[in-house]
Amino acid sequence: MTYHNSTLNQTEFDIAVQTFAHHLNISTSKLNAFKEELTLRAYKRGQVIYYDTLDTTHLKFLVRGLITRESYSNTGESYLWMNREPQLFPIEQLFNATQTHEMCTAFHDCLVLCIPKYLLESLCMKDHHLFIRIYELLTLNMKQHIYHNMILTCKTAKDKVIYLINHICENIGIETDAFYEVPASITIQSLGDMAGLSRETVSHIIHDLTTENLVYKDPEHWIISKQLLHSSL
Repeated sequence: MTYHNSTLNQTEFDIAVQTFAHHLNISTSKLNAFKEELTLRAYKRGQVIYYDTLDTTHLKFLVRGLITRESYSNTGESYLWMNREPQLFPIEQLFNATQTHEMCTAFHDCLVLCIPKYLLESLCMKDHHLFIRIYELLTLNMKQHIYHNMILTCKTAKDKVIYLINHICENIGIETDAFYEVPASITIQSLGDMAGLSRETVSHIIHDLTTENLVYKDPEHWIISKQLLHSSL
């Protein structure tokens, strides 16, 4: 077992392994025999977790924090999205040897458990319940991308922004009775990048939604009224 930060300790490592086991719906004992091959890393906000991996030997499990992931093509097109804990990524690399044209960055301070890919593949081959769970997680990941791509095909810029906010709230927001809280560190520029719109266009739309009391921003959070989300259904 390895801790790549002087502030990390055995307790945090054990909790990370337990959290990962819970995410996979398996007992921690199944991972205990492989603890020496697991690595717990702490990343500061803005630090690159990986970039354009030629040979993906490890998968990552986001124990705590928020990340951005950006896929890109050889011709310059890119696709940006976000994940929060708990998240196993890039899960599509299991049983797959293709190159990952992707950059992953810590959007907030993050705690990440690194797992050898061969280990997960081996466990899946021996445990069909784990294989089914991995398939469920892969399917959920695919559905999130399908919905995001549907957002990109909306006919109006306002619809794109409203549906994107809905998507963000459901995937990384904190729900209360009347609204969602989303980190204020998600900027207008970030929304524009995810929606395929200019910063100016998104800014005008957010201003209109703020005037309608559907969106509010304080120093720490975006406050998103559920009325906005209901209006997009």
